[in-house]
Amino acid sequence: FMRYNLKVESGKTYKFSLWYKTKRGKISITVRNTETNKNLCAPSIVDTVEEDLEWQYVQTDFVAPDSGLIQVVIMNNSTTINNTKLYIDDMSITEFR
Repeated sequence: FMRYNLKVESGKTYKFSLWYKTKRGKISITVRNTETNKNLCAPSIVDTVEEDLEWQYVQTDFVAPDSGLIQVVIMNNSTTINNTKLYIDDMSITEFR
């Protein structure tokens, strides 16, 4: 479980994107409003029981809350698998212009 706190411009539309690869498990990555803890977006991460999965690209859009305070939250949702691994590359949040 990891959290990254960020401040962005309020009311602006952003693109959240990343490349990922998982090994054995169920992972979730969300962007949340820090003040309300509500999800602003949650890119679809493929669950796998395979030993390895090829690199996958996901992207989704969200609108920044009034405060501009957001968190990127990464969680292992596998309750029965101990050796879940997640590899992330080129994670970014960019403003639409």
